[in-house]
Amino acid sequence: MIVGKAIYNILSNATLVTNLVGTKIFPEIAPPDINPPYIVYSVVSNQPTELKENGNQLDTASVEIYSFETSYVKAVDLGVLVRTYLDRRRGDLGGVMIQSVEYTNEQMDVNEKRDMWASIQDYSIRIINT
Repeated sequence: MIVGKAIYNILSNATLVTNLVGTKIFPEIAPPDINPPYIVYSVVSNQPTELKENGNQLDTASVEIYSFETSYVKAVDLGVLVRTYLDRRRGDLGGVMIQSVEYTNEQMDVNEKRDMWASIQDYSIRIINT
């Protein structure tokens, strides 16, 4: 999906994020043997906006970003970095025209078996179809 490409382009070019996770940025699911820190992004939905005169020129996608770390504090810190690079972004992001990125919600989760915390952030992304 095109919005996934934009998310990957933003995060994989965010120096402070890649200093922590390297290339461990995955769509939908991470490999089972991967250790934190890493990021997983998921496109939850994509709603087209129909315009009578010009057809579908704008999509609004709901995206979740999971920032996995080995402690609560580290997960929060990684989530803050992700938000710094995503929230209010716009423009041509790797060939994808973004009208706006809006941070809408955040929650925390823990996987006790793997001793891993996750910052889960929700975003609404408006994509311009050209």
